[in-house]
Amino acid sequence: ERQVIMALRQEEQLKTRSADQAKSQLHQLQEQLAEEQRQEQLADLRKQEIATRMHEEEERQRREEENRQEQIKRQNEENAAKALSEAKRKEQEKQQQQQQ
Repeated sequence: ERQVIMALRQEEQLKTRSADQAKSQLHQLQEQLAEEQRQEQLADLRKQEIATRMHEEEERQRREEENRQEQIKRQNEENAAKALSEAKRKEQEKQQQQQQ
């Protein structure tokens, strides 16, 4: 009877030990999964940050190009106005000379 009791105790200890090992292994796997998920989230955040910076840079370059085109347009308008003014002045001089 004593041997049966000891055998049952040993069996119970083995079951307990096996269950504890399974729990420990499960806990380790859960921690590993959580760490991998954190790493994936960080990678996603980095990708989003890079995409945002690229978009901001594209917008900045687009605005710079618009400003440059606007500046060229203004300069061309100023040059045309100067040329027209100069042409009118020369025409007036020409008419004054013809009157004399």
